[in-house]
Amino acid sequence: SNGWQKIIGYVPQNTFILNGSLRENILFGSSKINFNDKKILDVISKVELNHFLKKLTGNLSHVISQDGINISGGEKQRIGIARALIHEPELIILDEATSGLDSFTENKILSMIKKLNKIVIIVTHRTNSLRICDKIYKIENNTIKDLNRNNLN
Repeated sequence: SNGWQKIIGYVPQNTFILNGSLRENILFGSSKINFNDKKILDVISKVELNHFLKKLTGNLSHVISQDGINISGGEKQRIGIARALIHEPELIILDEATSGLDSFTENKILSMIKKLNKIVIIVTHRTNSLRICDKIYKIENNTIKDLNRNNLN
C-alpha cells in the first residue's frame, strides 16, 4: 500500500467485518508478513478484547460471520481499533469509533491510546471522548470554534 496509508490508522464508526477468523479481521488491510500471534494478542489486550477472545475459547482462528452478525457493536468497534493499531501508525483517526462502547471500556481504550504518544484526531458527538484531547474544535453552522476543556457544550 501507499506510504501515507501505512502511517495512518483510521477507525470508522462502522467497522467492516469479513467472514473470517478474528486474526484475519484484525490483520485485514495489513501485509500479513510482519505480524505474529503474540503481536495480535498484545493489541487484543490493548483494546479490551481479552474477554471476547476467552468467549472464543482463546482461539484467534475462530470465524466471525460476515458483517459481524454474531458479535456486538462494541466488539466490532474494538476489532476496528485493533486493526488500526496493529501496524503502529503515526496518526490515528477515530471517526465516532467508540460510539458503541460503554463509558468504562471507552475510558480504558482512550487512556491506552493517549499513552501511545501518537497524533490522534477524534471525531465525535460524545464529550467524554474529548477528555484525552489537548485541543478541541467544534464545528457548528459552518464555523469552527476553538474550545477549551472547561467549555465542552
